[in-house]
Amino acid sequence: MKKAYLISLISVLILWELVAVIVGNPIVFPGIGETFQALCGLIGDADLYVAILATLARTLIGVSISFLCAMILASVSYAKSFIKDLIAPIISAIRTIPNVAIIIIALLIFGRSGSVIIAIFLVAFPIFYSDILFAYKHIDDDIIKVTMTMEDDLYLKFKRIYIPLILPSIKNSIAKTLSLSFKVTVMAELLVQIANGLGRDLYFYRINVDTPKVFALTLIMIAISGLFDILLKKIRI
Repeated sequence: MKKAYLISLISVLILWELVAVIVGNPIVFPGIGETFQALCGLIGDADLYVAILATLARTLIGVSISFLCAMILASVSYAKSFIKDLIAPIISAIRTIPNVAIIIIALLIFGRSGSVIIAIFLVAFPIFYSDILFAYKHIDDDIIKVTMTMEDDLYLKFKRIYIPLILPSIKNSIAKTLSLSFKVTVMAELLVQIANGLGRDLYFYRINVDTPKVFALTLIMIAISGLFDILLKKIRI
């Protein structure tokens, strides 16, 4: 597996440098050397870390709000089929809207300050809701019958039985949603021109035709997304 990954990585790097040589213009398509030089410059700039923290903060806030709302609504939908049927068309409609359209709609309605968080919510919420509801539905029927005979109140049943059973699905849902939400955050920052963030920096380098920095910043964002995946695999929920 590691050998195949290494071969794939080397192949990509060779292709990258080959295209850069063919193009012959670092403004249009920078090579590995120009990109690495730009990357070193960015890493030494304190503003980069401010932008990273701003983007991560927006991502985590949006994901947290989405998860809490989805957890509550999925639990209610599981208990009350009427609520599930009522929400189903709304969830389906939100899932079919392209991410760019979601961001633009959020910008028009909520303005710059709230549009990024709203955009994250509209992307992440349907995923969390569907995954959590799916986990509830696939709890073993025998366990459900046992819980119905217990005298504990609903909160204790939820805490001691239901949550441990759906935790693996929650973990997978978070892993699936976090990287996607990070990308949506960057896209939203770029489109709405918010003050600080990786998306704002990406836009700035693009309009200044600083393509090596655009490539370098893209590599940084790929590394952050990869770090999310690694951390979530290490966490034992």
